[in-house]
Amino acid sequence: MDYSHRRVFAWVAAACTVFIASTSFAANLNVCMVSCVYKTVQSAVDAAVEGDTVRIYPGRYVGNITTAGKELTFTGTSQAASEVLLVGTGVGPVFTLGGGSIGTSPHAIFISYVTVTGGSHFQGTGEGGGIQVRQGAVLILSNANVIGNTAAAGGGISVDTPGTADYSLIQSSCVISSNTAYVGGGVYVAPNSNARIENQCVVTENSATGNPGPITPGLGGGIYAGTGSQLTLSQVNIAYNFVTAPCGGGVTGVPGCVAAGGGAYVLGQLTMIEDQITQNNVYNASGASLGGGLYVNVSPTQLIQDSVIASNSVYSIAEAGSGGGVYAASTDATVSWTLDRDFIVLNTAGDANQPVHPSAGGVQNVGKLSLINGSSIAGNVPVQCLGGKGCPAN
Repeated sequence: MDYSHRRVFAWVAAACTVFIASTSFAANLNVCMVSCVYKTVQSAVDAAVEGDTVRIYPGRYVGNITTAGKELTFTGTSQAASEVLLVGTGVGPVFTLGGGSIGTSPHAIFISYVTVTGGSHFQGTGEGGGIQVRQGAVLILSNANVIGNTAAAGGGISVDTPGTADYSLIQSSCVISSNTAYVGGGVYVAPNSNARIENQCVVTENSATGNPGPITPGLGGGIYAGTGSQLTLSQVNIAYNFVTAPCGGGVTGVPGCVAAGGGAYVLGQLTMIEDQITQNNVYNASGASLGGGLYVNVSPTQLIQDSVIASNSVYSIAEAGSGGGVYAASTDATVSWTLDRDFIVLNTAGDANQPVHPSAGGVQNVGKLSLINGSSIAGNVPVQCLGGKGCPAN
């Protein structure tokens, strides 16, 4: 063998050595109650490295789980979410994802085939009773349940990742149910943060109650999305969520007495495609009730398409109750917005002083509304649409 051949083989051998030394293969870390090395999910997280999968066998695992700085997958082995219960300690979120430092590169956290329950988060940020997503993480949740958690914001899930272009994703038949918060009973998307909920997910029976001390509004029974956020809903069922406000004893006329957005309360950019928002309710004994199905800060660039907003209601004892289906809000009285192949039907609005406070059962409009491609506002009580321009005849 001449010198040039020996040199080539030496280079190849060296390259292979470096490749083998620098390559790590993803591992499965098994968690179970008896025979596994890891008896708790957190112990497996602590041992895991980038790209590993934490496989959780059926059982009830009590303990909060925190991960930051590495991509991980959490999956139930039975592929039945109800058989793998991840139960919080009652203090803090069940899952805390990401370190929370501004500018941290996000690591994807995949969670599937588990039920997340028993979280309670009112200290610190107070965000996310079931799952708190912070800077440094992106959540991909699929085929999972987030049930029976509480927090100040986002009883089920909170996404607080401002400045991150990536969307946290809730998908594939997830169930977000029976969670409670002051705002965003089911899901809270913080200002300038992004989230997608899609593919047959259900957001149901969540509640936003407002904060009784100091008094703050109850907003977004199912979902709350803050200013500058981007929220995409596609093939989502938002139903039977509830909003109220913590005012009483004759306290009226203050901002804290508003209750709004039974199904969803959206201040940022909204995209809705093939969604159903039904049977949500806003009730307020002492202040205004707005947007039984949807309260949305409308804009020309948003998309509400192929969706049904039906059988929602608002009711107020002391002040106006309006927008049983949709309450459209804007600081621009000339704003244009569109409903495209949508049906706003069979919603109701009312208050104890109905003659004094005119109420739109279907849409409380602002600016100029365009109904295109067969969109309909019909069968709402007491009237179909009030305010702005473009309302169909009542």
